[in-house]
Amino acid sequence: MAALESIARSNPAASTLLVCSHNFVFLPILCHALDISLERFRELRQGTAALNTLYLQGRHLRVEVVNDCSHLCRQEEKKTE
Repeated sequence: MAALESIARSNPAASTLLVCSHNFVFLPILCHALDISLERFRELRQGTAALNTLYLQGRHLRVEVVNDCSHLCRQEEKKTE
């Protein structure tokens, strides 16, 4: 969380930022934002290349989207191409 807060502080307040990480780096952030115990992080699912949208409001994270994979081609579509 300290690294995420540092990234946010180093940019103007109304900035849109893209932060990329592996799921085991992001899952604790998601637990924090959802107010879920870190002991339950394995219950959350993150697909490969999944997108999550969070908003920083003051010192609180608001979660808007979790594990969105709609930007990826489905396996069926790949087979027909």
